[in-house]
Amino acid sequence: MGIIRGLCAMAIRAVHVVRELLANLAMSLPVVRGWRVRRGRTACWNAEDQVALFLSQSRMFVEPVGEAAVRGRVVVEVGPGDVIPHGLLFLGMGAARYVAIDRFLGDVFAPAALKLYEAVLARAPAGIRDGLRERGLHPASEAALRRACATGQIVLLREPIESPRLAALDPADLIVSSNAVQHFADIDRAFANMARLLRPDGLMMLRVDYGALGCWTEYENPLTFLTVSNGLWRLMGGARGYPNRRRHSQVIAALRRCGLEPEVRRVTHFYPEHLRQIRPALVDEFRALADDDLLVRDAEIVLRRSG
Repeated sequence: MGIIRGLCAMAIRAVHVVRELLANLAMSLPVVRGWRVRRGRTACWNAEDQVALFLSQSRMFVEPVGEAAVRGRVVVEVGPGDVIPHGLLFLGMGAARYVAIDRFLGDVFAPAALKLYEAVLARAPAGIRDGLRERGLHPASEAALRRACATGQIVLLREPIESPRLAALDPADLIVSSNAVQHFADIDRAFANMARLLRPDGLMMLRVDYGALGCWTEYENPLTFLTVSNGLWRLMGGARGYPNRRRHSQVIAALRRCGLEPEVRRVTHFYPEHLRQIRPALVDEFRALADDDLLVRDAEIVLRRSG
């Protein structure tokens, strides 16, 4: 029975690898990439759990400073994806400008996106909704959102965070990012750009997900994705923003190299038994890391400039 189970697991993995290789090849084509960005993935994002997630993320971003500290400030979000509900929440709190940076930024004006904004704002504090009304921003109005873009209240940049062109941006008082760090192509260049964007007295708030995504979540052991060789991993996701698989210690070290001082506020972990089972099969670079590092599943990190 054990042999049969092992063969089945190998077959499933082969199917996943072939599928991911083909998906990455397709995404490398400009026509496919453009279609993916336009199509987005907001169609199912108005579900109750997604609305609750965005509101929870917003509280996480604001918690270290308080809503009053957002008023009149410039807020940058790195990696918002297909929708910008955080931008509306920040503007409702009184932020002067919201800047979204994402190389795969979707159609944030799509009907599904507008429905999501309306659902999120319906559950947001009344003060935020009042703040948006004062600015003439209705969450379900594409015209109102486009006016906000035209007047500079909302800035949408379809650029990788590693792009040198971002150096021309105005400094930010608050930089936030949820579940995007694991998709950075080069964390050193990305964090260097984010550090340059941050005002000397500014604050950065990151949530980093170190877990598996996509088909790799289907395996019984959630660390299985760390057994794939680096070369094959790049072939499966180099054009798709595949997880960079940087571990917690590597992220913290990269942030410090950019002159940022991290304060880790919340951490969750994988089960030690999963690591014990998979450790002999890990790629060499992961096998060399300490158990405490490999066991970090996700973390919330607040950052200020060192010194």
